[in-house]
Amino acid sequence: MQTTFPANLTYWCDFRGEPLFLFYEAAEGDLQAVVRHGERDYHNAFDALALLSPDDAASTPLLAARIANFILFEAPFQLIDDADAFKTRYQQALAQRADNPDPAHAHYAPYLVDEIDSPKRDGANLVFYNMAPHNLVPFRVTVPWPLTSRQTPIRQELLPLAPDGGDDVAD
Repeated sequence: MQTTFPANLTYWCDFRGEPLFLFYEAAEGDLQAVVRHGERDYHNAFDALALLSPDDAASTPLLAARIANFILFEAPFQLIDDADAFKTRYQQALAQRADNPDPAHAHYAPYLVDEIDSPKRDGANLVFYNMAPHNLVPFRVTVPWPLTSRQTPIRQELLPLAPDGGDDVAD
């Protein structure tokens, strides 16, 4: 079987013997996030995450976070899939800002980023981190997993601000 890759592809992997794609498609003059597994398309988090079972070894927290982040937040927020790389990049950005203060960035306070880790299951929730790529502002995302209702609240919360302007933003 030949795999056809969709246009506007952002991620793909083999999942349970079939390709799983995350991509954007044109819909009503805009781009819509789509998760495709095999021949079936999913356009919302409830249906897309129903593909994954927390009890299935193939349904890793990283894959679940990748799908949830893509379908819920799309381009404005990127999944932090490498905590150490993000912390290093964040520290470099803070150092650069300290060396070259720019009033346009003065309202971006330093955040405590020590808690940022790989996506994981925490009880009945999937916990992962994402960020706004233009300013590296980090968020903690909590998604009930498995989702049991389309009305289930999904939380995206800013990380706490660093005390005293950020002397301890990351170790």
